[in-house]
Amino acid sequence: MEDEVKDRPFWDRRQVRDRRRKPQRGRRADKRRKPTTGGGGTTTTGPGRRIPAGDEFDRVARMLELIRIMLGDLTHIGPAQLPEVLQQEFTHSWPETNAILRDTVKTLRSNREAPRLMRRLEAAGFTGPMLQMKQTSLNFYYHRWQEILGEPELLQGDVDESKRWQRVLVESNRPDFFESVVKWFKAAGKTMNSILGSLIKAFDQLEIVKEFKDHVEAAYEFAGTLKEARES
Repeated sequence: MEDEVKDRPFWDRRQVRDRRRKPQRGRRADKRRKPTTGGGGTTTTGPGRRIPAGDEFDRVARMLELIRIMLGDLTHIGPAQLPEVLQQEFTHSWPETNAILRDTVKTLRSNREAPRLMRRLEAAGFTGPMLQMKQTSLNFYYHRWQEILGEPELLQGDVDESKRWQRVLVESNRPDFFESVVKWFKAAGKTMNSILGSLIKAFDQLEIVKEFKDHVEAAYEFAGTLKEARES
């Protein structure tokens, strides 16, 4: 082979040697393949490892959206139900809480950095049977909230929030309304705590949301106890 190269003109010999030295790009590119998200709902993070990246993001986003809706309603029921000084602070703090929830939902639905987010959700217990249990529990209390309001369409995402809150204020004038809300919130609040407390491991900004929820819940508990004492 070397004799054949020597018999060629010098410019031809250089081309042959250059071809010999060229690396095989295809093999090297395969070894360095970057993580990609496919349309079939899986994310490739390395040879032989595939992580489901389909509906977990959408389901967790939906759960946060339901929490956002319920907390928004509870915040805007009005000073007739909660101590006025507390109600004013809740209304003042709600925009920040609302923005955090909206941004987190947006991050989940944008599906950016899917492998990293998926690992965080796995660590927080938001995959498989645990995700199903938490979602079912939250949906249960969400539907009970609809029943308390008496009109399920008030809580749908495509309804203007200001109009919904106006209707919530109307419903809050029912004699049995506040008592029903306090009893519901004792159980629903624990479910929200479980979900938000776990998701803080994946999204640390949700710590603010959980603190907001805790203060609102405490105000309802206090107002409910005070109402019982007055009526007894």
